[in-house]
Amino acid sequence: MNVLKKILLLTLTLLTTTNIFATDTAPKKKNITGTVIDKRDGKPVEFATVAIYTVADHSLINGGITDEKGVFAINNIAQGNYQIEIAYIGYTTTIQTITVDATDLNLGKINLAVDEKMLATVDVVADKSAVDYRIDKKVVNVSQQLNALSGMAVDVLENVPSIKVDIDGNVSMRGSSSFTVLIDGRPTPLDANDVLRTIPASSIENIEIITNPSAKYEPDGATGILNIITKKNALVGLSGVLNVSAGIPKWFGSNFTLDYRSGKWHVFGGAHVRAHENESQFDRERWVGIDTINYTISTGKSIRSGKGYGFNGGFDYQIGEKTNLGVNFRLGFHDNDNASEMAYKRYFSYGTDTNFYDSYSNSSHGGNYRSIGMFLHKDFEEDEHELDIQVNYNGRDNSDESENYQYKTDGSIDYGQVTEQSGPGGGLRFQIDYTRPLGGPSKLSAGAQGRFQPSTDEYSVSRYDTVSKELIHQDKYSYKTDYLRQIYSIYAMFSSEWGNFGYQGGLRGEYTYQDLKLSGENGSFHLAKPALFPTLHVSYQLPADQQVMLSYTRRINRARPFQMQPYVIWTDAYSVRQGNPDISPEAVNSIDFGYQKKFGSNFVALDVYYRITQDKIENVQRFYEGHSDVIMHTIANVGTDYATGAELTLNYEPIKWYQLNLSGDLYDYRKEGKYNGEDFSQRSFNWNVRMNNIVKIGNYTRMQIDLNYRSKSVTTQGYEKAFFTVNAGVKCEMFDRKLSTTLQARNVFGTIKREGVSEGTGFYNRNKFKPQWPNISLMVSYRLNNYKDRSNGGGDENGSDMGGYE
Repeated sequence: MNVLKKILLLTLTLLTTTNIFATDTAPKKKNITGTVIDKRDGKPVEFATVAIYTVADHSLINGGITDEKGVFAINNIAQGNYQIEIAYIGYTTTIQTITVDATDLNLGKINLAVDEKMLATVDVVADKSAVDYRIDKKVVNVSQQLNALSGMAVDVLENVPSIKVDIDGNVSMRGSSSFTVLIDGRPTPLDANDVLRTIPASSIENIEIITNPSAKYEPDGATGILNIITKKNALVGLSGVLNVSAGIPKWFGSNFTLDYRSGKWHVFGGAHVRAHENESQFDRERWVGIDTINYTISTGKSIRSGKGYGFNGGFDYQIGEKTNLGVNFRLGFHDNDNASEMAYKRYFSYGTDTNFYDSYSNSSHGGNYRSIGMFLHKDFEEDEHELDIQVNYNGRDNSDESENYQYKTDGSIDYGQVTEQSGPGGGLRFQIDYTRPLGGPSKLSAGAQGRFQPSTDEYSVSRYDTVSKELIHQDKYSYKTDYLRQIYSIYAMFSSEWGNFGYQGGLRGEYTYQDLKLSGENGSFHLAKPALFPTLHVSYQLPADQQVMLSYTRRINRARPFQMQPYVIWTDAYSVRQGNPDISPEAVNSIDFGYQKKFGSNFVALDVYYRITQDKIENVQRFYEGHSDVIMHTIANVGTDYATGAELTLNYEPIKWYQLNLSGDLYDYRKEGKYNGEDFSQRSFNWNVRMNNIVKIGNYTRMQIDLNYRSKSVTTQGYEKAFFTVNAGVKCEMFDRKLSTTLQARNVFGTIKREGVSEGTGFYNRNKFKPQWPNISLMVSYRLNNYKDRSNGGGDENGSDMGGYE
């Protein structure tokens, strides 16, 4: 299939070149444009071939191939009557008779219908690249991440550009933990990291990384958006996929997806369940104090575990030929625990007393979540003239509980505390988007949105009484907070093209009202503020499959409700936490430059970005005045930071059975500011390298080895040391690809060691984690009706494994 495509491309190129040398005396030639879409769902069909023939003898005149948006452009066609033929494997070929007259011809949207018989017989043998680069985003093809398929969404992100995942599963994008997570383009009731820990990787088709979103998107999140696209089949009738995985040290997960399509109806649904546990060795050294220094050395183990289940589903119905109505829902439960057992040695610098004691602590975070959305999509007669209306509701009932006990050498309890934090939260969103073509390649988009986000938090503390040997509720440290945030916004965007130059400019205006009410006589805090968020995206198509892109966006990072609560909350005997109700949101200005070069199925991509964050919000630590050995954890606006980075990605297939995905990140970080009179200015240079090696053994087996190195990096008040890790996996398909098995091993050589230092006036902390290894899991997948993909016409449960006809 590769050879056929190359021959077709060469033929079309030669024909196009021949037309260029037509004489000036010939009649002025015209251009033919259009958009090829899937008849069922209106999505673009990429790489469809378009050919122009004479009516008389069916001679080939010219042709081309559709881009990622399904758009084609055939130039230099003389006036007259022709037949245009659009074809793509898995679809029925469409033939139309057209007339080219004195003006350029725009054929609008051309529907391709699926050829079910052809799909049933096609044998797909080509791989997609691990990461595809588009004009406005990166697309992570989850099926190509063999070493993460049995895990969760967060495991997929460990080996992709722009993303960093720490040992606790916390994700950051381009050095920032402030980003937005969407599921199928819609908001979710869970926090960003909870979402990525909850959704099974095997239920995801791809993950879109949008670092500089347009004005159409909400501006929340300093570094952009992660949009998780879940699997939805597109074949007529019933199809589905079931995945079951298990592994060591302790891991179990299962999920299924069912899809039914008939006539104007499309119904889909699924469910998942998971449970896992992993142990890490822990080593800590710290001192606290100004005049009298208290030293503590501790060693022990930490056990991180999680469990959860969820259901999702929905339907869409076609009202006439140009209108679709749909409903979708998602609900479930998640819980993540972190238990540790530590042996402490505590002593004083000005004395001879030494304390030996043990401690046990456990923290859990989780609860129920639910969301429901409705949408209406309307296409008008003109190409790209459309209306979208969405209403989304999401809610959660989160609870956080932690317990901490210290034991004397005789086993008796010396200190004990249990804290609980719970409360409902959620939100209602209404959004309308309208796009209108203005002639030629120009179009105008506009929309409006309203967000209503209430939440309630209740916090309580109980401490162990050594006399009564019971937990006693502490009214002094128990609080309640009511929070409300309302955001109203409108936006407008204009886009067009001028030759090979494309551009899009947008402006979003928002008005935010925020109200924080505290229990008792603690008062309340209000905010009412408008803001503007401009965006600009430009691109230029160079010869030989090269493209450059430049974009600018202004975004905002707002503090979360719990970060604004001014109460002093004791998390254990030596640590307290306090929010900051006067915290200002971060204002983020970002510039991004990209370059792409394709050569056959290979490509190289370079991204360079520069980001300025004003009123930078940081988690900071300080000595807690009035207590000789307690550290205060809080947040503050510490000044301005400057981030400059470059990401280089190479996808290279030197031989048919081997593919290399190589990526590297360079990140220079500079911060200027002060906190509590202490200079917070610092600078660091970080770099990471990822190498993904894929070996294809025949048409049904693939082996993958990932190598990942992360350099030493500077944190807010310290640094983290470098580490290196290797992951490996192998996938085998059988029984006409209805059954597949994937064996994967993570942290193969046990080289992951997370060690970091934080220090400031009156304190010093050194922490070291070494997780249990190796992590080995086996996933078995079964596909009902082979669950083939819409765009590639075949492949695995993701519709892209070994997918893409070449």
